[in-house]
Amino acid sequence: MSRIFFIFSIIIFVSSCSTNDEQILLSTTNNKNLEKSLSEYSDEEVCNKAQFKTDTGLIVWDTYDNLEYVIEARDNRGILCNVTPPSLPKTLTINNDNISKNKPLGSSKRAALLIGNSKYRYMPRLKNPANDVNILESTLKEYGFDVKKETNLNFEQLRDALKSFENDLYSNVELEVIFFYFAGHGLQSGNNNFIAPIDAIINSEDDIKYEMQNADELFSNISDASNKAIKIFILDACRENIFDNSNFKKPNIRLSMNNIWSNTIIGFSTIKGQKSRDGDGKNSPYLEELINAINHSKDKQIEKVLKETRIKVIKRTNEEQTPQEISNLIGNFSF
Repeated sequence: MSRIFFIFSIIIFVSSCSTNDEQILLSTTNNKNLEKSLSEYSDEEVCNKAQFKTDTGLIVWDTYDNLEYVIEARDNRGILCNVTPPSLPKTLTINNDNISKNKPLGSSKRAALLIGNSKYRYMPRLKNPANDVNILESTLKEYGFDVKKETNLNFEQLRDALKSFENDLYSNVELEVIFFYFAGHGLQSGNNNFIAPIDAIINSEDDIKYEMQNADELFSNISDASNKAIKIFILDACRENIFDNSNFKKPNIRLSMNNIWSNTIIGFSTIKGQKSRDGDGKNSPYLEELINAINHSKDKQIEKVLKETRIKVIKRTNEEQTPQEISNLIGNFSF
């Protein structure tokens, strides 16, 4: 599976998008023999194969098993079948009870927020994100970080957790380092990176901005809350455009250098267009090598830690996964 990222004014993007054997790609039609050519199917027959009903009663496109029928119905014939229309923006209702239970960060000059989403409802579930944030929490605490850890957040819970963390940053003007890490499903659309809450439903590219969290907005908000601190953002997630073979196709996706914030480094578990592996063990390959580099790097400088991580992941995955960093760091940081 794949995943997403990290903060120090360092931003590391690590995204999880698929298991090793199960792909979340919507961009590749299934290689299976059709009973007859698609043009011979009636609209009703195409719709019957292109849709399915979820456990909650929603009718959604069957993009995992019957993508070719989805493309035939939605893109080629322009019919919606009985699929639930693209969702409207979700109404954010702040759950004050949950926020009040969140312990504020301590007085350390190093703060971290770790999020691991595994139990997805409408995307393939991931095995390791919750394990990953657990071991990363222990590691960062050893290096003096105050850590907030969250797992399996839906849309509102994700927004609440981010807002609570931002409030903590505003209240601690002495912060020197901010570290953000997300493990779970993610994708890139346009020039923006998005991370998925566990209840995201994506039927079209229009849904992305309503169902997923824009990571670039997240980074911007964190930077505004503490613009002097070094920021490290790590996204352990995929960065594939899942609509590449449909009418939603976009130009080649690139990270915009305009989206790099002051004194920040962003780490991605993989380059654009690749999957980030979830791993066969208890942790993702990227996270395992990141923690090994943190613990064993000679001077533990962030740039060297990420470079060592990249070298080890490339070798470990037979060059199928290549981590990447983008930095405009001004200050120095070592674990």
